[in-house]
Amino acid sequence: MSMKRYEKDEEIRDEMPERPRRDAHSREGRSEKPKKKWRLLRWFLFLMLLGPTLGALGIGGIFLYYGRDLPPYKSLHEYRPEQTVRVVARDGSPLAELYKNERRTVVAWKAIPTVVVDAIVASEDAGFWTHEGLNYFGMLRAFAVNVWHGKMRQGGSTITQQVVKNLVLSKEKSLERKVKEVLLALRLEQNFSKEEILTVYLNEVYWGHGRYGVAAAARHLFGKEISQVSMAEAAMLAAMLPSPDRFSPVANLKLARAKQGETLRRMAKAHEDGKLRGTYDAGSFEAAKGQALVLARPAADGLEKAAPHFVEAVRLDLEARYGADLYRSGMRVVTALDPALQRAAVAAVANGLAAIDRRFGYRGPEAQVDGAARAKLVSELKKEQAVLRPGAGVRGIVSAVAKDKVTVDLGIAKGVIALADLKWAKPVVVRGRSKSPHVAGDVLSVGDVVRVRVENLGAAEIRLALEQVPEIEGAFVAIDPSTREVVAMVGGQNWDASKFNRALQAKRQPGSAFKPILYAAAIVGKKLTLADQVVSAPYQFGVPGTTDFWAVKNYDGQSRGAIPVREALARSDNSVSARIIERIGVESVLDMARRLGVKSELPRYRSIALGAGEVTPLELTNAFATFAAGGVRAEPSFYRTKEAVAAETVLSPAEAFVMTSLLRAPVEHPAGTAGRLRALGAAVAGKTGTTSDHRDIWFVGYTRDLVAGVWVGYDDHRKIGGRATGGHDAIPIWQAFMKKVYEVRPKRDFGAPANVEFVNVVPGEGKRAPVGFPGAAREPFIPGTAPAEVAAMPGEITKATLERDETFQ
Repeated sequence: MSMKRYEKDEEIRDEMPERPRRDAHSREGRSEKPKKKWRLLRWFLFLMLLGPTLGALGIGGIFLYYGRDLPPYKSLHEYRPEQTVRVVARDGSPLAELYKNERRTVVAWKAIPTVVVDAIVASEDAGFWTHEGLNYFGMLRAFAVNVWHGKMRQGGSTITQQVVKNLVLSKEKSLERKVKEVLLALRLEQNFSKEEILTVYLNEVYWGHGRYGVAAAARHLFGKEISQVSMAEAAMLAAMLPSPDRFSPVANLKLARAKQGETLRRMAKAHEDGKLRGTYDAGSFEAAKGQALVLARPAADGLEKAAPHFVEAVRLDLEARYGADLYRSGMRVVTALDPALQRAAVAAVANGLAAIDRRFGYRGPEAQVDGAARAKLVSELKKEQAVLRPGAGVRGIVSAVAKDKVTVDLGIAKGVIALADLKWAKPVVVRGRSKSPHVAGDVLSVGDVVRVRVENLGAAEIRLALEQVPEIEGAFVAIDPSTREVVAMVGGQNWDASKFNRALQAKRQPGSAFKPILYAAAIVGKKLTLADQVVSAPYQFGVPGTTDFWAVKNYDGQSRGAIPVREALARSDNSVSARIIERIGVESVLDMARRLGVKSELPRYRSIALGAGEVTPLELTNAFATFAAGGVRAEPSFYRTKEAVAAETVLSPAEAFVMTSLLRAPVEHPAGTAGRLRALGAAVAGKTGTTSDHRDIWFVGYTRDLVAGVWVGYDDHRKIGGRATGGHDAIPIWQAFMKKVYEVRPKRDFGAPANVEFVNVVPGEGKRAPVGFPGAAREPFIPGTAPAEVAAMPGEITKATLERDETFQ
């Protein structure tokens, strides 16, 4: 039974389908889908870890590759950028700013107010005081914003990074530069204090209007030193940094004020967060928003415009002294220029040259316009002449012409030129005779572009005077004889038209203005005294037709016989000068010129007695200053002198005083060529000069405290014409200047030194005057040179009176 059952069971199993085996393979089959998911998850986790790892390795490799050759950065300890050289007048008034490429004044950390620091930090890098050179969140935020907008909308650079960009790296935009910027920013923070980094930043960045650094920006925008700025001004400075030209209050005040308000809000937020260093009231930021912003405005007649030739002379001198270091020095140069005297000199030269030019008539309008051209010019004039001031020279267009006046459109207003003010302009020929214009239309027409001067701004009408730019040129220089400081200088009438400094660079014949050097050589050489008489008559030397022949006659053709020395110089007698140089020799004259300070090469000819050589106005004026300084020679200086100048005594005080006394003759003698200066009512010594062909006219004169020289002529050496002379045309310039001087300075007489010998003499006889002699003149003498012989009283006959007086024959 059992066997059969077993067999039956086997049969049943054979008929049943085979069941899968439960081995390892069969178990995996049952979990195939869950395992696939885990496999994908493992791969995902692997890639998630691999990506950052490879990214980190890649970034590390980039930083390692580009960071192996970092530029030097420790030189920031010796930060010496280009700086502006500030040139000021003797009273501290701004005169000019000299710079090579960048106008900057470097200031130390302690000179920068906390409010300025806080404004900059709040605006540019609020986390500056706490980060280590990088703002990682800011960099990511800027990256995301820029990617989202598809263009640069934000920057994530810290102040430290900006210092690196501006001073250590180039301006190129590349991955290499950005990597180096990050690395260097970190290293900067490790090697420099926050204050050092911020100081460099504030001195380096561009603030618009050609100014670099916060100090230059404050001075330009507000006319203040950086230490004086308010919170409102500090916020404005900070507001400009993202785009200095766009957010400048000068360019767009409304936009700039909006940015200023934004900066003040940032300051308030940073203050709440404890990120500012200053202590402020909660309402101070809001109050600063409403504070009036006063922008600096350069004066229309500022010294910057009044002394361009002087400034250029200073610049050239400083460059010669300091070379390339000049524009990194940041020095403040105090010059000798006196603002009041400089303005007086400029006005005197301008008016004097205009008066000479007017003698030759009006050369005509600058242009003729009508229609669209006229409308365009009127628009230009409105911008060119925003404000009219009395005395200002402006352009205009003739809009109407009546019989007795001309109406001129100045752009912002209209003015009138009366017929009386046109009389000088153009002579009208009537029946073969030249007469003044009868009607205004004889001179000007509608549409003429003219230059005028504003005479007054009356309620009824603006009174104008017709002008033109003179073709003739001039130079002026004034020196303090005791210090040799150049207190005023005019190198030409128009700096924009010509940079040539005629006061320093123009070598011109001085004519008779050189004669004092001739007389000084004779007097110091004891060949001439103020008691002597000399002969005024035509003089000739040598044989006619030979190279040695020299014939001299006086300017007016007159011969006066024997005359006193004072009269000879007063009249500027040429024949007397010829006789003097024959007696003392050419070399003694040249030697005296060098002793007095003339450096120009002078010809070794007799004609040097009449001023045939060439000198500059400065060196001739400085030679006269040696007389005024009691015989002390020194170099002229453009700078305020605090210490004694290097000087040399080349004449004794007595010799210098005798020359000063003699040089008063051209002013005080009735026939003196400088007689019009008597109207000043002051003690003046000086000499006129006119070359024989009227190409150069001069006057160099001095008082006890000031020496000034004037030259007038054409740059192309043509004749001036109109019988121009130093007495007629140069002296009015000198006189106008001195009138202004005496408005602020007292009139002082020349003081005599102790060793001068004063003797009463008989004019024209060269003898001592006896006591009681009528008309005796008291003259100064160098010790040992006074006449010993006593003249006879009038009516008294002596043997000496029967003899002929010795004269220069």
